[in-house]
Amino acid sequence: METIKELKNICAPSDADSALIKVFYRKISYYATWILLSLRFSGNQVSLLGMILGLIGAIFFVMENTR
Repeated sequence: METIKELKNICAPSDADSALIKVFYRKISYYATWILLSLRFSGNQVSLLGMILGLIGAIFFVMENTR
């Protein structure tokens, strides 16, 4: 199992990343990746989780605009 420090070395940021990605998303992604790896999530499970969260977000967005 990789440590957070090892994940930071493996997933080294590119120079083409925007400031938002470098400051915010990149810092969060190391910890989210570590959690998902420790829970033994597969790539397909991560994709499915992303789809489910996207659909839930879309439902909340539609419900908020109908009031």
